[in-house]
Amino acid sequence: IAQSGIGMGLNATGVYNSYYCSQTQEMTLQRIKEKFFPPYNCYVILFGVTSDRQMDYEEKVLREIVQETNGTFLTDKHKSEVLDALAPWNLDCIRHVTGFRMNRHFYGGSIIPGGLLKDTAYKTKEVWTRAINELGETYITDRGGIDDTPFLYAIERGSRFWLSEADVYPDPLDTKLLERARGLTISAIADLVSQKYPPIGLGVSIEPLTTSFPEQGPNAYLLFRKIRKIFDPNNIYAPGRQVFTEDEYKAVPQGVFDSINGLRTKYGLPPLQR
Repeated sequence: IAQSGIGMGLNATGVYNSYYCSQTQEMTLQRIKEKFFPPYNCYVILFGVTSDRQMDYEEKVLREIVQETNGTFLTDKHKSEVLDALAPWNLDCIRHVTGFRMNRHFYGGSIIPGGLLKDTAYKTKEVWTRAINELGETYITDRGGIDDTPFLYAIERGSRFWLSEADVYPDPLDTKLLERARGLTISAIADLVSQKYPPIGLGVSIEPLTTSFPEQGPNAYLLFRKIRKIFDPNNIYAPGRQVFTEDEYKAVPQGVFDSINGLRTKYGLPPLQR
């Protein structure tokens, strides 16, 4: 589908169906336990702006691809209960604009790698599986993308490049789970960087990661510092959150600096000096 040239949207949704399309936390967990939503499912938004017959053509191409790949449509005769559950997806996205449209504890962080489709899908699964197996999950839904497809976004029409995503949802009142959530995301980001893979999105655009992984860019943090001087010259907007100034970096506590170097060493990167 991604290479066919049809459509204006293509996502593989994975475990996120359980969040977006369940009305209660109990329903979310029950559907995950029962594997209510089939694995490797996706949705396609067809594109009809060129001619009156474009939608008909794109639907024809889509149906041919599904038939050739032994895929299956959700219909009123095939998994109709799943189709009914997915029906309000776009309405929920519009109705709940604050980010709390998913049934979950607390959004505690993400990795959002990007690249070619096959690379992105497999690399996300590989890295996230390694992090979860080593540190443990904060919640059952953290395993989204391990047991089936990771969440995948087509970045542009033609779908040459994609983003993936893996999230953590710890109990915000449990400090141990909050620490584990941070450990999962930071470890996965360091793992990606060590393989020269770009952790786009929340990747190394949050300190202390931005300055601590100069392999990205390389030295992207130097450009970000210049941008910060232009758009936030008085350090009003979240100073030091996305990129440290040189003085802020020097003021990072030694314990934090040593921890970052320990993480770099773990993934085969040389320690930093300051």
